Amino acid sequence: MEIHIIPADDDKEHDIDILCDCMPSLEYPNDDAVMVVHQAYDHRNHIEDLVEDLAVEMNYKGWEIWVET
Repeated sequence: MEIHIIPADDDKEHDIDILCDCMPSLEYPNDDAVMVVHQAYDHRNHIEDLVEDLAVEMNYKGWEIWVET
């Protein structure tokens, strides 16, 4: 079974395929499934990664960063 995680309201339509142009990553939650995580064409995943890294870096004094998408 393939499960596709696709960004909503992206700049370009995604192909429901492992070979989508966005170069999705593959995860295997169990032996019967592959989860296809599509990358956002509008690059929101890069911003989310930076915010997550910043939250981890700043959390040494108890700071928390919440991102609402």
